[in-house]
Amino acid sequence: MKPECSINDCHTDSEVRGWCRTHYSRWQRHGDPMYLLPEAKDVECSVNDCHKPGRARGWCKKHYGRWFRHGDTGKRTPTNDEYRELLHMKPVDDGFWNQVVACQKERLWV
Repeated sequence: MKPECSINDCHTDSEVRGWCRTHYSRWQRHGDPMYLLPEAKDVECSVNDCHKPGRARGWCKKHYGRWFRHGDTGKRTPTNDEYRELLHMKPVDDGFWNQVVACQKERLWV
């Protein structure tokens, strides 16, 4: 049986340097086996007119995702119509559906 972690009030088996995995990882990352993450503050998203709770970088989940994907918190994923416009595609006309034959409940290409 392994000895317990040498940190007070920790009764987990020790792994390395007399510490459990948790305390050893804290020491590796932060230089202190007793390090605790700072408490989260109740902060709103820092983007104008957004009142959702702030998380990473002071932005809400939506704005952080936009920044992560596009490099900008204001950009959003375009809709299908916006994609067509960006790619200079014409919308599918009704003539397309004239080339599709209805067969029972499914449509088949002709």
